[in-house]
Amino acid sequence: PYVAAFTDAVARRVPFNAEVRVRRADGAWRWIESWGRPRFDDEGRYLGHLGTSADITDRIDAETQLREADRRKDAFLATLAHE
Repeated sequence: PYVAAFTDAVARRVPFNAEVRVRRADGAWRWIESWGRPRFDDEGRYLGHLGTSADITDRIDAETQLREADRRKDAFLATLAHE
């Protein structure tokens, strides 16, 4: 889906934004978020996309921990209400 979204953005010459899980050379899995913007010259001719990617693994891990804590809280409250 990541490559398809990027290919579509390039074909349509529109901004690109996506998150994807990637494997580093050392075998560790990380999450990255990529952004790309089309570039045009003064006459409006498409020059390509300019972009960047950032490692967002810490953010994804924190969001996962918050969802799990929220799930446990809900389970606890449901048990408490049942009692």
